[in-house]
Amino acid sequence: MKLLVLLENTFNDIELTTTLSIFKASNKFDEITFYSSYANKSVGQFNITTVDSIINEVNVNDYDAIFIPGGSGCQTLRTNKDNLNTIKQFIDAQKRVFAICDAPNVLAETKILPDVKYSSYPSEWSILTRTEKRTDNDVTVDQQFITARNAVSAEQFGFTILKELFGKDHANAVYQAISGNIDKTIF
Repeated sequence: MKLLVLLENTFNDIELTTTLSIFKASNKFDEITFYSSYANKSVGQFNITTVDSIINEVNVNDYDAIFIPGGSGCQTLRTNKDNLNTIKQFIDAQKRVFAICDAPNVLAETKILPDVKYSSYPSEWSILTRTEKRTDNDVTVDQQFITARNAVSAEQFGFTILKELFGKDHANAVYQAISGNIDKTIF
């Protein structure tokens, strides 16, 4: 599995690191690449995480899925036509799209998101552009889209992605390895 992570500056640190930590623990991701159409370095909104290994050009055919963390950087994403076009290319190619927090709002507002159910942050600024497909669920799976509500949902989001990609047995095994709860499953 080759994953492209689209970053805007001031992404949500919790959403990025929690989700990617679960992916890394799964040992199923051959490559995780950070991308932005304009930035060589990106800092999380809480100044905890800095990513300085960002590529600025991408061929979507080289990746199986894209992950878009939320955070205040989504305000920039709303007007970044190059990054939005990259996301649209993944959607048009029927590749997996993982988006959390305000990122699904951006996809709905810009009409990139097709007619699918989605979870997103219940922001005041997205009220006017929310579609009837928006749910209040922490995580929603519909077609090739997996979306989540907020940073608190990041753990469930990560494990749900593992379940959808690699099966519930693998997702449960990763949960057990991380948590030490060998007798507990989450799916």
